[in-house]
Amino acid sequence: MMRGIVERLQQGRIQAVVPYGSNGRPNPPYIVTKIEGAELRVWVHYPPDYQTDLEQYWIFDLPELLNGYEYETPDGQTVKIYPDINPFVRPGYSTIVKNDDGTISKERRFDLP
Repeated sequence: MMRGIVERLQQGRIQAVVPYGSNGRPNPPYIVTKIEGAELRVWVHYPPDYQTDLEQYWIFDLPELLNGYEYETPDGQTVKIYPDINPFVRPGYSTIVKNDDGTISKERRFDLP
């Protein structure tokens, strides 16, 4: 399931996309993805001096890439990603300044069926 999401995100301007728990991290900017229950969690990481770029990617690029995107799982099931409803009021949607790798990041969540 994660493969289709990673491939879709790599079509955007950030090519480094890794599933949560992968060994090592790419150089920023990069994206970490994780499926948790019926949600897709996406963390966008940028160097500390690129907060504007982080915000722009989070607000515009992520929804454009993922809202309504459909892909097929290895077992032939079609999965559609649904937009997060008003991401600005969900808990945990603030910029994180101090990640252990020196980046800043922002999380966005999308609904899965």
